[in-house]
Amino acid sequence: MRDLKHRGVSANWMGFFETLFHYVHHGRGVWSHKFFTPTRYELLQVRFPQAVFWGPSALWLLGELDQEPEALWIAIANKARPPRTLDPTTVIVRTRRLNADVIPLRPDRRPITLRVHKPERARADMLNR
Repeated sequence: MRDLKHRGVSANWMGFFETLFHYVHHGRGVWSHKFFTPTRYELLQVRFPQAVFWGPSALWLLGELDQEPEALWIAIANKARPPRTLDPTTVIVRTRRLNADVIPLRPDRRPITLRVHKPERARADMLNR
């Protein structure tokens, strides 16, 4: 929705777009074409662009774990307000060094770039928890 507001498109038009252009609603402010199915990681990154995937989520996204963790593990800035509308299994940590050791990742050349901690930091954070 934020992208559309910058282009002058009202939220009232989304029902029209849904019918005419086959858009699908994925939650508050997140829409996609019906032929594109975003992953839960992409949905979270779009809704909370400053969040960083850490720990088991980061290691799975980087291909270092064989099995995807059940919970999403995200890090937010120390002073950031925690997201309220997340799955209850999501693990949220606060960190002063949120943007240190962050790498942009586009798994399988998908259109949304994910913010992920480097493998060394993800492993170290897991050991510290």
